Amino acid sequence: MIKPDYANYTLAELIDCQHYIDAHAWPERVKEIDHYLGLYAAKSPEHEREYKQAVFNAFCDTLRRDLAINIDDNILWFLRFFSKRAKALTPSTFADEVCPLCHASLHARTWAGGWELHCKACDVAGIVVERYSV
Repeated sequence: MIKPDYANYTLAELIDCQHYIDAHAWPERVKEIDHYLGLYAAKSPEHEREYKQAVFNAFCDTLRRDLAINIDDNILWFLRFFSKRAKALTPSTFADEVCPLCHASLHARTWAGGWELHCKACDVAGIVVERYSV
């Protein structure tokens, strides 16, 4: 098998590889991907912001796929329009989630047809839109 040349990968490609690689089967590749992500982030403050936002967006995409609309969450989206108490509630999917960058608590608030997740420590935010069909 030909070894990937991670030095020529884009930020999005590196993050995608980091997310989907089998870390147990390819531990040396995981280290190499992490190395190139670190190099990208260290280029400039703007590159670091892009890196953080890209990682957070990938995390939100994962939550979007995992946001299982159970009976409570399915009713919650409707109730938040009529109840102040329901507006303060968040889906159970977000209950134990932490920032993928710094492991700090995430703050969730309603946003149009979904939720905005925000990490105050990293100053990044992402949108998780609720899925109503499988």
